[in-house]
Amino acid sequence: MKKLIPWLLAALLGIGWLTEHLQLQARQQAHAPAEAFFRLVSDGENWAVFQQDELLDQLKSSGRPYLPFLRLPTLSTGIYRLQAGSTDQQSPHELDEVYYTLSGRSTFVVEGDTTQVKAGTILYVKAGAGHQFTQIEEDLELLVFFSTSKAKE
Repeated sequence: MKKLIPWLLAALLGIGWLTEHLQLQARQQAHAPAEAFFRLVSDGENWAVFQQDELLDQLKSSGRPYLPFLRLPTLSTGIYRLQAGSTDQQSPHELDEVYYTLSGRSTFVVEGDTTQVKAGTILYVKAGAGHQFTQIEEDLELLVFFSTSKAKE
């Protein structure tokens, strides 16, 4: 029996490790759809091509509202989707941001000021400014640009 106890402990520890490993893999796979499309462009590349319909399909299949798809030293971009009637949960960002409205309709509030948003609307938000899409009447699909460089002092 004494010889069996170390083997049983090893087996139990192995099962614990395996369970934890499988749970970690499942969490990673849950995040994989967005990360699978995310692309870091190298210094040697001069350009990249993305198709809006492919990005939107990837975003919808991810089950998330935001899909990052490009990151450079001074710029990052993504697609943001909010369903009609939903609530925009974002909080102020540390980076300047530009939204280009691909489709949908809503109201946009920045520090208490409001404007109407529809396809073709371009919005700029300064870093740190509180902003939110409200009264989302039609599903919003937005192309988002973040400036990742700090202003020169």
